[in-house]
Amino acid sequence: MKNEKKKILVTGGLGFIGYNVVLRLMNLGHIISIVDTKTTYGGLIDKEELDALHKERFFSIASRVTDSNHLNIYTIDINNPELDQLFQAEQFDAVIHLASFPRQKVVNNDPMQGSKAMSEGLLNLLELSRKHNVGRFTYISSSMVYGDFIDGVTEEAVCKPQGQYAIMKYAGELLVKDYTRQYNLDHTILRPSAVYGPVDVDDRVISKFMLNARENKPIRVFGKMEKLDFTFVSDVATGIVDATLSPRAVNETYNLTRSQGVTLYDAARMVSQIVGKGNIDVKNRDANYPTRGKLSIAKAYDHFRFDPAVDLNEGLMMYNHWFENNEYWQNKLNPKKDVIKVTPVLDLKNVTEEKRVKKIPAKKPVTTSKVTAGNIIKAKPPVTKKEPVKAKAKTPVKKKAPAKAKAPVKTTKTKTTVKKKAPAKTKAKAKPKAK
Repeated sequence: MKNEKKKILVTGGLGFIGYNVVLRLMNLGHIISIVDTKTTYGGLIDKEELDALHKERFFSIASRVTDSNHLNIYTIDINNPELDQLFQAEQFDAVIHLASFPRQKVVNNDPMQGSKAMSEGLLNLLELSRKHNVGRFTYISSSMVYGDFIDGVTEEAVCKPQGQYAIMKYAGELLVKDYTRQYNLDHTILRPSAVYGPVDVDDRVISKFMLNARENKPIRVFGKMEKLDFTFVSDVATGIVDATLSPRAVNETYNLTRSQGVTLYDAARMVSQIVGKGNIDVKNRDANYPTRGKLSIAKAYDHFRFDPAVDLNEGLMMYNHWFENNEYWQNKLNPKKDVIKVTPVLDLKNVTEEKRVKKIPAKKPVTTSKVTAGNIIKAKPPVTKKEPVKAKAKTPVKKKAPAKAKAPVKTTKTKTTVKKKAPAKTKAKAKPKAK
């Protein structure tokens, strides 16, 4: 199955882990269908943030479509009976089921919606997989099913889930196994832990640490010595795909983690050092969560050579780099200040070139009182005796005497006589001085 091109359905394929699984499958050239409703998880996650993440994931996937792979995306709920038509048309070789409420806090916020996705949706997919002879059903569970555990826990350990999320995940495992028992539907169950990395929402442990540090807020640690097995998302995605395609993984359950327990305090300290700011604020452990540590991945390595490559420090650096270059987070964390536009007192933008003020010789400066938005004049060159001088109506030339006439002139519509070389007409009814 591993070396053949397969038709694979990925539920939740536009989600955090699902998106990375799709990228891995595309690189291998498989025929992929995505089912995703772009849920807002009951409004617990900011819609603007989710929209930005979905957009980034979608365009990243779309940009990788080539002649060697094939991709379809369907916006349909996993509870919808019409999903039967898709199964009938595609005849999937495998189903990778990631569509779920992602963690305990989200389920606690809306248990009914959580149950609809995690229980009813799962049951619908199992029925359709049985009906249409799907070759492998891969169910993504959680390390939370163990409850409290110490370092090195194996898949054979007794599960004692605590909280609605963990209980629903474990119930899902039992349902999957029962469909294998009753209908011979081959399955693979995977248990990841504390997944982190780029394109994640801001509501997981590492993402909270990272954002608080970037905003120079206290990095709150609930239980200084509490441990988690932090796993970079690309490693988890690789493990999911390899397990789904591995013949050795039929009807098996695996831990899928980095297998390195790190205290919350140490993780917060690493984040603070990488970001360059953020003080650590230690609180009492949260009693709503079990005490955990590292998980054994020996079985996964033995069966399909699962060997995660990214340690926590390297993963945090890559995650921080994504924050620094992500448009949504840069706009949110470093909003642009409003630019104050100053309107000039004199706006010559719409004035034609002919009406603009020309430079005046130093001896005849134009006073600023004459240059206004409503009265922009065209300056005249200096007047000489050889050139005619025209006087504008009602605007006598400053400190200029009218041209001398040879004889007195009456004021009633009589022409004014001036020197031949410098004739001057005037529309004003002023009496010129006699010679």
